Formats: sequence, structure tokens, C-alpha cells
Amino acid sequence: MPNVCVAHLGQLRRVYVEASGSISIVWRAQQCPGLAVRPDLDESLLDAIGAPGYFSCWSCSFTVQSDERPTTACPACGFQRWESSVRVPVERTTKTEIEQTSEAWPRYGREGSATEVHVED
Repeated sequence: MPNVCVAHLGQLRRVYVEASGSISIVWRAQQCPGLAVRPDLDESLLDAIGAPGYFSCWSCSFTVQSDERPTTACPACGFQRWESSVRVPVERTTKTEIEQTSEAWPRYGREGSATEVHVED
């Protein structure tokens, strides 16, 4: 799999695990705050790198805009743990499928490979 830098789920629109075991990634054109890839990090660290005013459900990553950490259950899954959402600008180290169409498809379907697609929101 190429080196893909994902810091938080707000960077991704969709992720698919293919039948072959490969992973297809659809990036957001404009990232939004989202749950850190490691939501089990220390709460104070997440608060320090968090996107002010955004919190994500620890279970399903549903993100809400709020001045305070929510105390209610997540409207999407019912879980009651909220973490500070993250908005960390990360420069991807791989080209998107659109940029390397001729290179991406021959690898598609091989175990451990990834196909990236960059789309508009």
C-alpha cells in the first residue's frame, strides 16, 4: 500500500475494503474536522490539537459543532463519549488516482494495495 497519511476521519469521504483486501480511499476535496485516527489519545492532547467548537462521537465519528463537550448521547449511534475533533493539515504523500490513472489500475486488486480517488464534496 502506498504511504497514505490520514490524521483524522474528516479528511475522508469514504473508505472501502475491497474483496481482494485492498483499500480504496475517497478523499474529501475540503477536509472538515473529524475524529482522530487514534481517538484513545489522552483527552488533554486531543483538546490541545482539536478544532475549536467541534466534537466527534468516539464510537461512530459523528461530528457536531458545539462550544462545550456534549453530554447527551450521539444522535447517530447513541454512544455517550465525545472527543475533540481534529483539523490537522496533512499533505498526502501519494498521488490521487486521477493524477496517476495509468499507474493505479494495474495495482488495483493486489493484496495490500490502495486506490485513491479525490472527489468534490
